[in-house]
Amino acid sequence: MSKSAGSMQDLARQLVTSLNHEAQSPEALDTAARRVAAQVRTHAGAGMRKEWHEVRATLQGLARTARVRVDDAVGGAYDKLVRQLEEHRRRGGTRWDEDLPLQASNMPQHVDLLLELAQPTNAAARAFAEAFLERPPLAAAQSDMRLYREIMAAPFEGEHWGPSYDAVEADWSSESEGSATPSEDEVVTPAAKGRSGAQAAREAEAARRADEQARLLVAKLRLRELDAAAYWKTGGDPLPSIGGLRGWHALSSLPALVSPALPQRERAISAAQLQRELLFALSGRPGILLAFDQGTCSIISGHPEVAAFSPAALHGILSTFAAHATQAARLRKFVIETLVGTHSETAEAFAAACQGVLRDVAGWVAEREEAFLGTLGTAALVTSTPLVLEREFMRFSEMLDALCSLIALAAHPVALLDALYEATISPVAWGIRAQLTDVFVQAAAPLWRMTGDWLVQGMPVPESLSSQEADLALQEDGTERALPQEFFIQRDRDAAWIDEDFWEVGFVVGHEGWPAWLADVRADVLEGGKARGLLRSLPGAQEGAVWRALSDLISPKQDIAAALCAFVAPICHSAQRRLADTLERECGLQAHLAAIDGLSLMRAFSVLDTWTDWLFAQMAAHRPWSDFHLLTHAMRDAIEATGAPFNPAGVRVRTTRRHAGLADIRVDYLIPFPLSQVFTVTALDLRADVFAFLLRLLRARKQLRSELHGRWGTDEPALRRARHAAAWALDTLWSWANTALDILGARHAAAMAGPSFHALVGLELEHARRVCALCFLHPPTAAAMVHVAGILDAAAALNTVGGSVPGSDSEDEGERAGQGEGERDYSSQSEDTGESTPLTSPGRHVRGLRDAVEALVGQEGDACTREMWGMLVFALQDWRE
Repeated sequence: MSKSAGSMQDLARQLVTSLNHEAQSPEALDTAARRVAAQVRTHAGAGMRKEWHEVRATLQGLARTARVRVDDAVGGAYDKLVRQLEEHRRRGGTRWDEDLPLQASNMPQHVDLLLELAQPTNAAARAFAEAFLERPPLAAAQSDMRLYREIMAAPFEGEHWGPSYDAVEADWSSESEGSATPSEDEVVTPAAKGRSGAQAAREAEAARRADEQARLLVAKLRLRELDAAAYWKTGGDPLPSIGGLRGWHALSSLPALVSPALPQRERAISAAQLQRELLFALSGRPGILLAFDQGTCSIISGHPEVAAFSPAALHGILSTFAAHATQAARLRKFVIETLVGTHSETAEAFAAACQGVLRDVAGWVAEREEAFLGTLGTAALVTSTPLVLEREFMRFSEMLDALCSLIALAAHPVALLDALYEATISPVAWGIRAQLTDVFVQAAAPLWRMTGDWLVQGMPVPESLSSQEADLALQEDGTERALPQEFFIQRDRDAAWIDEDFWEVGFVVGHEGWPAWLADVRADVLEGGKARGLLRSLPGAQEGAVWRALSDLISPKQDIAAALCAFVAPICHSAQRRLADTLERECGLQAHLAAIDGLSLMRAFSVLDTWTDWLFAQMAAHRPWSDFHLLTHAMRDAIEATGAPFNPAGVRVRTTRRHAGLADIRVDYLIPFPLSQVFTVTALDLRADVFAFLLRLLRARKQLRSELHGRWGTDEPALRRARHAAAWALDTLWSWANTALDILGARHAAAMAGPSFHALVGLELEHARRVCALCFLHPPTAAAMVHVAGILDAAAALNTVGGSVPGSDSEDEGERAGQGEGERDYSSQSEDTGESTPLTSPGRHVRGLRDAVEALVGQEGDACTREMWGMLVFALQDWRE
């Protein structure tokens, strides 16, 4: 283009002429030139400034238009152009070329100008689009391209271009003028230029691949040569000859380190190669000297010899390292089998700890291999002899030996941890105590976590027991949380929650025993977990203590058992104290105890007087009285009428037989959970027997006093004296029984304030048995019960004297039919002890009772019980014939 053009019109005409080589009329050229000049002026102004999103939308619209016209190549070229322009915009102000003043700031204006000047799609545009799409991307980075351009921009000067470079250049320029060929005058089109670039790129890619294949082939051949020449293939290097060597210096030099004791073989491996084989064996890899079979490392028969080692010395070295490798292999096999299969959490944790030890061994072997190969660059780490290697491996061999001895116990968590604990605290293992402590911490973590769950969450309690409904509380609905099978505390499914000894036998030590490292807190852990479980079953229970990890509690320098027991004991004691406070403050332990004693031991005199008056009146009038509803409603009405602080809804009175007597009446008081575990069914049954005995004694006493007042002055003197004697005996028994029950009840209430839950259960059961013994309901008091039954029978007989038919009282018949088997035996014995009449039997039975009670005082046993018997003996001393 001429530089002398001075007007925009001339510049536009020259631009149109250079871009369009087709012959056009002058009018068409003028029209195109004017159009180009107008577009240039328009885009030169600020009012027509274009933003990039507008230009991008135009390009994408042209791409869609091209695809609608089935010009896929043109559409793809537009899309590729948009991607390249976006890439240029992300690079900022980088120029397209050093000679083109196109920057990211004015790029939309240039592209918009080109779009305005573009003609409709023709064959040339399609060809250019196809060439543009086939053009491969630049292989080099942008920085490499800039370096290439700098190199190519430098002048071709210097000796390496040859001495006649300038001359040749001049000749070329002189000869080229006026001798251009038709081919040189051809215009290079963009399509042809793109095709030539693509062809060059494909040829370069093919050359690169061929070069890679050639280098890979050379590497494989070299590797094959090295493998064929390896000592595990050739059997080692040729042995140097000792012929012609003289003197100790020559014989001990490195080339002549050959033992005369070696067999006559031509080849042997070196000491360095022996060291490599030993490291292989320690890491579990077989070699040409040592092999593995089912986790056992053994020496290969017919193995190569080693230079500078006699067969005996080599055998000793290999035997030592085979033992070490066997330990590592056994441990490695155990780890793989345990972590892959299904085992207990303790076994898996122990396997994981063993895996950590094996990882340390593998790291040590890797360091020795790295030092052996010289990659560390420090010659001090290189092991020089097998003896030095063995001495360095001793830091692991003792640990591996200790762990291998525990593999057989992996199926028994408690036994495994006990053995590991014993090995840790053993003075023999003082050198590896830190490592064994780490293994113990990891292996005992599952059992320690289960212990924490037991003490923090408590023993599992069924949801039905915490219900406020009494009937539901007597059932077990299967919602009890199951304890882990490997935990050392297990649920005894043969024991029910209503059993008297459930607190002791409901949750017991498992068949594997108790851990030795928690032996000092065995009772505390059992009681603490049970107490915590009862606390959590109550509404508004507080959270338990924070449970800490084993790693935070013990260290190699500490006594493991002492540290753990010091942490566990306060948690257990806190749960027991909190349960005792809760039972007293929120559950009303003393109030329920007073209600039970008031009903079963007849301490609530106003309530029992009202109820017994109704009962005895019903019996005297021959009206129904043994129905469950009648008995219960009468008792509840008596409670409400007297205003006693009892729960009427929890009181039930029943009979144990259809044709019942006084001995068959039982009074029940339903206790809410968790007090139902203190006042067990057995304790309440024993109290019910005492209630039946006191009820018989009360009725006999009231009937006899009624007869005395009703027949005053009408009876014969002998009959009146007999009735007075029987009344005195019954009054003495009644007074003594009430005094003894008051004393025992006060002592029992004081003892029930503050002890642990386990102590509460034992105290209540012991108190119920002591009360039964004082009411002559235990086998040791059978002799005394014979005379008590005789006194009751004599009183019943004296009540009927003077009637139409002795013994016709239906209530007495029912009472006698309702006596327990033991009481009927005592009555029959009292009738068969000799010839006696109602007039003489009271005195004889009182004397017999006094003698029997004196015998009880002299027996060894409970001091409190003997004290009560002494009070009765003292009271019976006032008997006069």
